[in-house]
Amino acid sequence: MSVSQGAMEVGVFNATWTALVALLVAAVNVPATLAWLRSTARLRVYSCIGGVLLSWSVTFAGAGKILTGAEFVDPVPRYWVNYFVYQSCRWIPVLLFFSALVAWLFSAVILLLQGKRQSSRNTHDDDQTLTARTMGKRFSQAWWHAWRWARPLFNSFRARNVFLVALAVFVLWLPWGFLMWPANIGPDTIAQLVWYRTGHAWDPSSRQYLPSQYAMSDHHPWLTTLLYGWFDSFGVQIGNEALGLWLLAALHMVLLAIAFGIMITYCSSRPGLSWKFGVVATLFCMLVPIYGRLAMSVVKDLTFLPFFITWSVMYVEYIRRVRMGNKLGFWFLAGFYALAIVCGLTKKVGIYVIAASLVLLVIFLRRRVVTGIVLVLVMATSFAIPKVAYPLLHIYPGGKQEMMAIPLQQSAAVLIRFGNSMDAQDKRAIEAVYSCSPEELRDRFTTGTSDDSKDCFNHEATGEQVGAFFKAWIHEGLEHPGTYFDAVPWVYAPFLVNGVYDEGFFVHWGWPDKGGDMILPQYREHELSSQQETGEETYYVMRGTPVLSLFMSEGFYALWLPVLAILLCLALRRYHNLLYLLPTMITMGSMIIQPMHQFRYTWPLAFEAVLVAATAFMVLTRRTRDAKQ
Repeated sequence: MSVSQGAMEVGVFNATWTALVALLVAAVNVPATLAWLRSTARLRVYSCIGGVLLSWSVTFAGAGKILTGAEFVDPVPRYWVNYFVYQSCRWIPVLLFFSALVAWLFSAVILLLQGKRQSSRNTHDDDQTLTARTMGKRFSQAWWHAWRWARPLFNSFRARNVFLVALAVFVLWLPWGFLMWPANIGPDTIAQLVWYRTGHAWDPSSRQYLPSQYAMSDHHPWLTTLLYGWFDSFGVQIGNEALGLWLLAALHMVLLAIAFGIMITYCSSRPGLSWKFGVVATLFCMLVPIYGRLAMSVVKDLTFLPFFITWSVMYVEYIRRVRMGNKLGFWFLAGFYALAIVCGLTKKVGIYVIAASLVLLVIFLRRRVVTGIVLVLVMATSFAIPKVAYPLLHIYPGGKQEMMAIPLQQSAAVLIRFGNSMDAQDKRAIEAVYSCSPEELRDRFTTGTSDDSKDCFNHEATGEQVGAFFKAWIHEGLEHPGTYFDAVPWVYAPFLVNGVYDEGFFVHWGWPDKGGDMILPQYREHELSSQQETGEETYYVMRGTPVLSLFMSEGFYALWLPVLAILLCLALRRYHNLLYLLPTMITMGSMIIQPMHQFRYTWPLAFEAVLVAATAFMVLTRRTRDAKQ
C-alpha cells in the first residue's frame, strides 16, 4: 500500500484505481522477493541501488514546498528525529519492494539473454505453474506471429524503413495536431514573435527595451527567433496567422517523427537488437500521448529535439565504429559536426551537453585525435557564429546572469535569511552584484524560480566584483549548506514522480505589456481553442489511467529509465555501453543549473527513451543483424 499511496499523493494514479494498484503490488511482491533471494550478491547490490533511487522518487514526491521571501526568512522548525522516523517508516517498505522488483526485472533479462527457456528455470514447478507458463508462451508466439509482417521494417537501417516507421508514428500523432490547434505558445516564444514583427527587442530579465539598433536578443536562440517569426509572418501575409503557426507546429511534428524513425530503426538493426524491439518501441512512441501532444508546442526546447535525437543516434554509431575499428567516413563526421552546431543554435544548453560528451570520449575512447578535432571544430564554430551573426542581424548578446542563476538564487537566500549575522566582507561582495536592496530581494524572492533573483542582477557589475561574488558564494555555501539546498528545490524536482508532462493547455500567453497581445489577437491570454478544450479532456483522462499515466510522468524518464539502463549495463558487465549513455547522464546533471523547474527541461530524456532503453542490449556486430526468432 505504501507504493500506491506515494503515487496517489502526486496524482499519477486515479483514485478509483487505488485498489487495483494495491492488488497488483501484492501480486508481484512474492515473485519479486523470491527473485531477489535467488539473485547473486552482485545483482542484489545493483538492485538495492536501484531500489533506493526509485523508491525515493515515489516516497518523497511532492517535497519542496514553494516559499515566498517572508516565509523563507523564518522557516518552520524541523524536528529531525521525528522527521527521520516518519520518513523511514514511509520509505523503507517502498525501498524493499522496489529493490525486489528491480532484482526480478534484471534476473528475467539475464535469463532471456542467456537463452534459457521458461520451463527450464525450475524442474519442480507444479502443473498449475507449468500450465500458466505454457499459456504465456503460446500468447507470446501468437502475438509475434500477428506482427511478422513488420519484421522487414526493422531488419535493416534504410531510408525506406525510416520513412515508413516515421509515417506510422506521424499518423498516430496527427489527431493531437488538430486537438492542439493552432499550437501551444508560451511567453518565451511570444517574446521572439514580437521581436521579429516589430524589429525592437527588450531584455527579458530587466524587462527594459534595448537600444533601437537591436532587433533581437540572444536571451533566446536567435535562429529560432528567425524561424518562428518567418512562419508567423507567412500566416499574417496569407490572412490566417493561426494557420501559419500551426504549420510551424506541424513541421515540429514531422521532424520529430523522422527523428523517431531514425532512432527506432537504428536501435532495432545496427546494434543487434531484435525486430521485436522495433515493434514495441514504435507502438510505445505512437500510443504514449506525451509525444504527439508536446510536439504541438512552439518553443526552442522542442525545436532542438529532432536534431539532438539524431545526433545522439550518430553518437552511438560513432562509438560503435571506433570500438569495431571501422572507418568513420568524411560524410558521417560532417553530419555529426553539423548536427552538433544546429543543436547549439536551437538550445544553448545543448552545445554544453554535446561538448561534455565529446570531452569524455576523448578520455575513454580510442581515436582521441579525431574526437578532439571534432570537439575543437564544434566549439570554435559555436564561438565564431555569434561574432558574425550578432552585428549582421542586430542581435543583443544574452546577459551573464543566465549562467549565474543558481549562485544568485542561493546568495539571495543567505542574504535575506542571515543578512544581519553573515560575514561583512561576504555581504558586501554579494550585495555588489544586485541592483535590488535586501528588502526588495526579500519581497521578490521565491523558491519556485530564480527569475526574480536574476532580474535583480546588477548589469554594471565589474569582472572583479563578479569574481568576489563567487568567492563569497562558495564561502557562504560552506557556512549555510541547508539554506542553499532549501533555496533551489527545483534541482531535484524533475527526478520525483510528481506528475505527468503537461505544459498547460492554451493558445498563447505572456508579455501583454510589450505587445504580446498582437500575436493571435482572436485568443485572450491563457484561452483555449475549442479544439484544445477537447484535447485537454482527452489528455486528462489518459493521465488518470494506470500504467499509461506512469509512462506520462516526468520522473519515469528523468530518473527511472536512465538509472535502470545504467544498472543493467553494470549487471550485464557491458561497461563500454555506458559510453552510449553519456549524453543522457550529462543531461540529467544539467538539471542542477536550470533556473527553475519546467517539464520542458527534461524533454530530451523523455524523447530519447527508446535509445536509453536500448543501450544495455546493444552489442558490436559488423553486419546488420537479422531479426531474432
